[in-house]
Amino acid sequence: MLSDSEFENWLSTQKPLQAATSEALRSALIHGAPNLTEAVNSGRWLNEYIFYTVEPGTMVYALGTVGRESVAFHAMPWYGSSELRARYGAAMEPFIAGKSCFHFSDPDNLPHAALDGIIHATDTFVATVKEMTERRR
Repeated sequence: MLSDSEFENWLSTQKPLQAATSEALRSALIHGAPNLTEAVNSGRWLNEYIFYTVEPGTMVYALGTVGRESVAFHAMPWYGSSELRARYGAAMEPFIAGKSCFHFSDPDNLPHAALDGIIHATDTFVATVKEMTERRR
């Protein structure tokens, strides 16, 4: 996990609503998926986003800024599960920005129940990915 000072440093370039949104999303991830590793990505794709991974190269969630006002939240469990999309689609629809990406601009408007449900599916998603990887070997 990032230390508090590392996270504060990462937040330092964000506007107040972005920072508050980032903090709320991070809190949901830390509490809902505590087994994930948290690190600032230094790769070419989504550089400077915080990645939440199981092991190197297995990004499960990503968190970063978009423009000057929004925070992007990538959720691979959402992308990989038609069940999650059916269950939480109505709540998440206003924020969808791609196949696995959502844009949020105000922490007061986060669809907490849907986010919690998606994050709660992390272990199932990780187990499915591991099983698929094992089959390919």
